[in-house]
Amino acid sequence: MLFLIIALWIFIETPFGQNWITRQVTKRFSKELRTKISIRHVDLSLFNRMHLEGLMVEDRSGDTLLYAGDMQVRITDWFFFKKKAELKYIGLENALIKFQRKDSVWNNQFLFDYFSSNDTSKSSKKGGIEFNLKKVSLKNVAFVKKDAWIGDDMIVYIGGLQLDADEINFSRKIVEVSSLNISDPIVALRNYSGLRPEKKSIEKPASVTESSLEWNPDNWVMHVAKLKINNGTFKTDKEDSLPVLSSFDGKHIDFNHIDGDFTNVRWDRDTISTNLKLS
Repeated sequence: MLFLIIALWIFIETPFGQNWITRQVTKRFSKELRTKISIRHVDLSLFNRMHLEGLMVEDRSGDTLLYAGDMQVRITDWFFFKKKAELKYIGLENALIKFQRKDSVWNNQFLFDYFSSNDTSKSSKKGGIEFNLKKVSLKNVAFVKKDAWIGDDMIVYIGGLQLDADEINFSRKIVEVSSLNISDPIVALRNYSGLRPEKKSIEKPASVTESSLEWNPDNWVMHVAKLKINNGTFKTDKEDSLPVLSSFDGKHIDFNHIDGDFTNVRWDRDTISTNLKLS
């Protein structure tokens, strides 16, 4: 038994062993997610630390869903044998994350379905792992959302981000963050005519019900104790047939050098509240 333990330890610590483990993990997730996942280089330690370089995840159409030049993860030991796992730390550097759709289904919906599954009934098929996220660090990361169905694009670039959370649970839809610091962010919005057919006018009920939430349809509950933004930029453009005004044009706005301190940020149902200092 001791010989087997030592042999396993040596195997895990060798480049060959780590590459073999990486192939097994990516093979498993590629098979279960029915997409392509590749990693250029990996450094593992006791199945609870991962340092990945050149991570690529494609959607089911073969387009890039995630690219990370450098990604570090600290997670629960032997997480792939468990139903629940704690993501203690995620670090991303030189990364691109893309969400896009041309119909009512997002290209990343299959990931949300997999990682939010927590059905333990015997009659159901085996679900994904339930994750709880604790700490995030980002550097030179871009999020791109192209919604051709609605006609609503968004690009978010983050120069640097540090997040410390008490709990971020994707299955329970709970976000409890103690501090969030963001530096050199850029948010650019673009509205245009989408592909979705126009809906017939329907009279809305007087009272807001659980199913009529527009900003928060999945009913997430979010709380951030402290949020700080340094040197931010916000841009918005709404395309139409009218020429751009020579004076202030509310359809084409560019605010920059934004600094903000937010405390007790809450998002519950469709209500967002906070105390803020903004310049």
